[in-house]
Amino acid sequence: MTQKGVKSTYMIGVDNPAGRQKLAGAQRTFKGQVFGPVFTPLDRTDFSAELAQIRAAKPESIYVFYPVALAIPFLKQFAQSGIKAMIYSEDTTASELSFPAEGAAALGVVESTSWSADLDNPANRKFVAAFIKKYGRRPTIFAALQYDAIKLLDHAVTAVKGKVENKDAFRAALRKADFHSIRGPFRFNNNHFPIQNVYISDVEKDGRGGMKLALKAIIAKDGQDDVHQQCPMKN
Repeated sequence: MTQKGVKSTYMIGVDNPAGRQKLAGAQRTFKGQVFGPVFTPLDRTDFSAELAQIRAAKPESIYVFYPVALAIPFLKQFAQSGIKAMIYSEDTTASELSFPAEGAAALGVVESTSWSADLDNPANRKFVAAFIKKYGRRPTIFAALQYDAIKLLDHAVTAVKGKVENKDAFRAALRKADFHSIRGPFRFNNNHFPIQNVYISDVEKDGRGGMKLALKAIIAKDGQDDVHQQCPMKN
């Protein structure tokens, strides 16, 4: 948002640890004016009061963290409100899993992500093709990250010749991350969180009457959390 020159944003999300961490991270790094943040209960599906507040604030954009089930009513009610503001979020807000329920309300949402079905590397092309063949649709981030996790574990188990009871050796093999990640360059940081690219995808029409998350750019190359030096792992 800062790179795009967005001047103001209204931050809203679900009132749980994930929601508070997501909005805190966005607020820490966004350089423009911030309205909020506002947090809503997990069981909130009527956002009329919050949308009235957004309308009154007149932000240039909205940064929202409502994963899947909560995103559906929020996006539909936002579309019906007529508020003119770009929505920024992440890859759990709108995807091939939620498009049937969200419909056109999801179009134009801009999402950050660590993976895209459009990434052009051999491991990802193989994964996406196999997934489409089996399920008849493009995979989402949920399937992608689980696939990557299994590949990581498989390579580590192979590296220790199946002797996973040797915990030090197994941890060392995991730490090396010696596998071809479908998300592109991948390695572990000193706190065991990934160092990886962060991508931007937009929800667009796919030209066949449906919608898709279309890869637009790498927004952060070899991205890493900005507090990793404060919590290094010893093992």
